[in-house]
Amino acid sequence: MTHLYFKKLVSAINNNRLFVGLLSVFFILGLILGVVRYITYIAGFDYSIFTQTLWHYSQFGAPHSSIRDVNNILGDHFHPLLIVLTPLFWLWNNPLVLTVVQSITFALSAVPIYVLGRKHFGRNNALLISTAYLLSHGLQYALFFDFHEIALAVPIVAWLIYSIDVERYKTVILCCVLLCLLKEELVLLSAMVGVVLILKKRKYKLGTGIFIGSLMFFVALTKLIMPWLAGKTRYNQYWTYDSYGSSFADMAKNALTKPIDFSTKLYRDVFQNSVKTSTLLTLVLSSGITMFFSWYILLAAPNLAVRMLSDRGTFYWSYWFHYGAILMPIIFFCFIDVLRKIQVKVSPKVVTALCVALCIYSIGLMMNKNFPFAQVINPEFYSLNSDVRSGEAKVQEIVGKNSSVTAPVVITPHFANRESIHLLTDKGRWYNDENIVLTGEPITDFVVLNTKLPITDVEPYYTYDHFKYDLEHIGYKIIHQDDQSGWIVYKKLQ
Repeated sequence: MTHLYFKKLVSAINNNRLFVGLLSVFFILGLILGVVRYITYIAGFDYSIFTQTLWHYSQFGAPHSSIRDVNNILGDHFHPLLIVLTPLFWLWNNPLVLTVVQSITFALSAVPIYVLGRKHFGRNNALLISTAYLLSHGLQYALFFDFHEIALAVPIVAWLIYSIDVERYKTVILCCVLLCLLKEELVLLSAMVGVVLILKKRKYKLGTGIFIGSLMFFVALTKLIMPWLAGKTRYNQYWTYDSYGSSFADMAKNALTKPIDFSTKLYRDVFQNSVKTSTLLTLVLSSGITMFFSWYILLAAPNLAVRMLSDRGTFYWSYWFHYGAILMPIIFFCFIDVLRKIQVKVSPKVVTALCVALCIYSIGLMMNKNFPFAQVINPEFYSLNSDVRSGEAKVQEIVGKNSSVTAPVVITPHFANRESIHLLTDKGRWYNDENIVLTGEPITDFVVLNTKLPITDVEPYYTYDHFKYDLEHIGYKIIHQDDQSGWIVYKKLQ
């Protein structure tokens, strides 16, 4: 049986060599972005969180996060499915494992898009659609912004929509369950699957069951499970919609009782905001304007609502972070869905022209110097004092694997595979005197700094001289200082 599957796999690769080559190129580009960001100390906070989470799993422990400061990281964002990556940390206990995983899973998410595209439009058009997908802004920026649970969610969403399309409903249910184990927001996407099944496939019982079941789980998850995991005093509900209401129920009440005021504010907040409109326009153009004509776009509603209605700011609203990655398989299946409907009315040349146009648009994005893949040919992207990288090995040796460490955000990923890693923040001085209040910074075994790297997340006026002065006042002493590489290691005296 295994031999038969292997023969089918080899045959599939041989029959789709150009597509396999495309996936390989994308994987290499993603790997370059992730590895270079890590070794040049650009990767940061989220990379540290997920590295520590996977490290805890690899040690057969609960995923406590010292850097996020919650009892259990699943109380911050619910993604227990990441535990399936644990064996990779047994093989190679290194944060770069996450970069490899994300590059592979994003590449594989193009497979169902290619398969469905080839089924309806032929191999060449499927290659054009797949190329446009792999070059899409959502995947590019996700690869360029640390590691997140969407590394698993993106391929699951792709196979979910494919399964809806080809009516493999057992796989649809499985994908919905997996999404519910990847992030609380994705539970709402699962609920929208039920709506799509009702409206598009007329699967009323299944659709209703998935919709109600997902909503019930969402309530239980956000009201009971996550607060219990995080500890009530540390639970962060990420409610950033205060301009619409103090809670989801309050928001719904305002929408129902004051629909005109609510709609006016919604329009003003979304369509008179340059960052939000830029994100929406980029999304529309990336789908060839087809996203408005397919039921599949309903799957994007939770993500867009969570981001566009938030008061958080450009971090949530823009397209240059990882939040848009989950939308990419959705809008490209919208394109396939709409193109399939119109191809019976137009010539094959028109279908090919539309696929070419979509591909050219994505290639144009890639060639823009501000887009991540363009960084691969940018010499400045690789620039780093080689002494900084070589000097880290000595610091790792001094600190060891079992000690607690505090470091600036760009250094934390390199020390995150341990029990206790803490972030150097902008809270202020670390000791009490008549003018300064103790801020509760963690007292760790070591504080690791590097004068050649930016002190991100701290006030500009807070220099390394300030750190030296403050650390000495709370009992730290320099035990290693290398002016050539910039590394400084402080140790807490007993």
